Amino acid sequence: KTRGRSSGFRKPPQAGLHFCGTIVYYRKRKHDGRMTVLQRTFLKDLAEAAGVSVSQASRALNGKAEVALEVRQRIHELARKMNYRNLSRQHTVTLAVLISWMDHFTASLFNALSREAERNGIRLAVISPQHLSMLDEWLFDGVILISGRILIPDWHERCRLPLVAVNSRGNLLDRIPGVFSDGGFSQAMEYLISRGHRRIAVVNPGADIPTRDGKRGEKAFRSVAGKWRLEGEARYLFYRDWADLEARLCRLLDEHYTAFLDVSCDNGPRLLDFLRDRGKQVPADVSLITYDNREVSAYLEPPLTTLAYDFPEMARSAIELMRRRLKDGSGLNSVRLLTKLTVRGSTGPAPSR
Repeated sequence: KTRGRSSGFRKPPQAGLHFCGTIVYYRKRKHDGRMTVLQRTFLKDLAEAAGVSVSQASRALNGKAEVALEVRQRIHELARKMNYRNLSRQHTVTLAVLISWMDHFTASLFNALSREAERNGIRLAVISPQHLSMLDEWLFDGVILISGRILIPDWHERCRLPLVAVNSRGNLLDRIPGVFSDGGFSQAMEYLISRGHRRIAVVNPGADIPTRDGKRGEKAFRSVAGKWRLEGEARYLFYRDWADLEARLCRLLDEHYTAFLDVSCDNGPRLLDFLRDRGKQVPADVSLITYDNREVSAYLEPPLTTLAYDFPEMARSAIELMRRRLKDGSGLNSVRLLTKLTVRGSTGPAPSR
């Protein structure tokens, strides 16, 4: 094993970086005295630089006998200079996973990603957005962004690593392919309206943030509200934190709202306690829908009606998008998945006035 600065190898720092699996060492390159990103090199780039066909370059890298020794040596040398990572068939694809915070959604999705990556022989490394400079220093094959707000409009110019977003909230990443849920707003709205509710409020964490998810969810909400002529009654609100959410819910209850959809996996127990403290019975006075937290949603009193993400399918789609991007640069179209509405005891007919 080669170690130390003189060899061009260094162990990745532990702060903000965790590898799922074996710690690995990465080749780095200096330019004008500074560390720069190692640009992703495709097989077609290597073949063009060597002046041979893609098939001949592939045969040379895989040690096929029909390739002349001189050509094979030239291609291997170019592969090292151009940082072509598939020089060895033993290469393990390594993806950086950017995570801004850890909650039920993020943990569930990352667990699903870990299982899918293991099935595909892929190594994952977790990095926080505060340590994006690591992507400039260490060579990864690609990056998966989980539900973050990393506002980098010139991502490709700065990093040059393939990026796949999963439920990203960064509106400046609209050009980035990814995997997104439909939010389930239409399902929840239609169900509540079918139970006689008209004064319905959706509360979304992230006050006044013009996110892609938020805008798409609000569009679906407005569409259903317009269909049923509820524009003056249905409300779509953002909140900053729990205190802000409490204040908004108090005002909505004073205005006789009878149904709430909270776009969160973690607030269910606190919302039930809050409504009880306000003298409201669920679902007799107020109906409540949240996003599913499988550890608690079905076991509360009353059990929560929820919208559930398909985490295994989200993970499979994200890994497949990345595999296609790494293979030939395709995989630029985003994947949209449906959420599932599970009706339990926290929703009922609208109360009669």
